[in-house]
Amino acid sequence: HTELLALCRMNHIGLALMPLSSTDVNEQHMPGASNKLFEYLACGLALLISDLAEWRALYADYAQVCNPQDAAGIATAVRWFWEHPTERAAMAMRGYARVQAEWNYETQFAPVKTLMSKGQ
Repeated sequence: HTELLALCRMNHIGLALMPLSSTDVNEQHMPGASNKLFEYLACGLALLISDLAEWRALYADYAQVCNPQDAAGIATAVRWFWEHPTERAAMAMRGYARVQAEWNYETQFAPVKTLMSKGQ
């Protein structure tokens, strides 16, 4: 895992593509459950994600969207990152800041820790 994160930090884009439609309940509820996206953001990467409403709602400020079944659309999104390095870096920094401030285990589990310590 450590080696994988080190490799991520050497790049600019985190790729997280899901099918646009699926009968798999796990795939239907993946936007906030996948650690991959949060790890990409924590590594300072902008995201390339599937054009799904739930994904756009969570990650729009940090991502470009595409149809994962359209090679030309994927290429267009990747080209946008290449042609807009300042905007890409700003997306990445916004995502990194969000992870540091809110989307991390310490912040998310603080209420649970408080409840557990009251029960002692």
